[in-house]
Amino acid sequence: MESSLQWSPNHEPDIAGYRVFHRVENQDYDYDAPVWEGSATSCTIYNLDENMVNCFVARAYDTEGFESVDSEEACKLPQIITNQPPIANAGPDQTVDAGSRVQLNGSASVDIDDGIATYTWYQLEGPAVTLSDPYVPQASFNLPQTNLTGVSLLFCLDVADNSGLHGSDTCIVNISSQNQPPIAAVAQDYIEISGGAMVVLDGSGSTDDDDGIAGYMWTQVEGNPVELSNPVFAKAWFTAPETAQYGSNLVFDLTVTDRGGLKSSAESVVYVLPNVNQNHDLANDAYGGSGAQQNNESSCFIGTTWYP
Repeated sequence: MESSLQWSPNHEPDIAGYRVFHRVENQDYDYDAPVWEGSATSCTIYNLDENMVNCFVARAYDTEGFESVDSEEACKLPQIITNQPPIANAGPDQTVDAGSRVQLNGSASVDIDDGIATYTWYQLEGPAVTLSDPYVPQASFNLPQTNLTGVSLLFCLDVADNSGLHGSDTCIVNISSQNQPPIAAVAQDYIEISGGAMVVLDGSGSTDDDDGIAGYMWTQVEGNPVELSNPVFAKAWFTAPETAQYGSNLVFDLTVTDRGGLKSSAESVVYVLPNVNQNHDLANDAYGGSGAQQNNESSCFIGTTWYP
């Protein structure tokens, strides 16, 4: 990690240059060992520990070797990496024949930081079946040889990472009949929006070619809870929540049911952008409200003028 520093010049006629000193949290400055020295009014300090609070002061010195007192201190906070929850993937919806063996496949689930620790499959709807092993990425079961045609079974996959965070996803298994299942479709499967804006979830492009669509159901499956308006219609809407320093994903599942009871699902992800103004305020607070501006860089000054 590096930090770029800039300060206002000292205008005394015998100024010879400037020295920059560095410390980390809970340490003192070593004034016998500047990390930079020169006549310029800016510098870049390299090879900093990104997990520590890094602080800097500058001093001016003249041709006789006299040195000024410290400038006001500028500190750069450590880069905070927040563990992200895993992303569950229960696999595609399926249409199968009665009496067949069905495999549920969650092996496309991922966790980008500390890995997936557990998988758990649950049956939520439909005639009860026995899963071979509900705690593995790929679970399977046998459908009985009955007249269950035109019936849907709904399964949920829950995955947990090594920090205990969870993610979930669902899949539908339709038992085939002459009736074909509907096709759920969302107008936008990924949307970026600012906090406070109105978001419309649009599933009106869903189709069923034989007996028509009987119902829609929008469900939030991930992210800070929001209040959905019209969740049982093709179009639902909500107001995006305000976020803080980091953006957040809101994930919604659309389930479409046809008049024969068969189902299909589609997913829409809404990314709520971070609040830039709030980031700026937090940076000022970290510098004690002194007016420092931070754009992944630190600043320090000599005198009373800040330079970003």
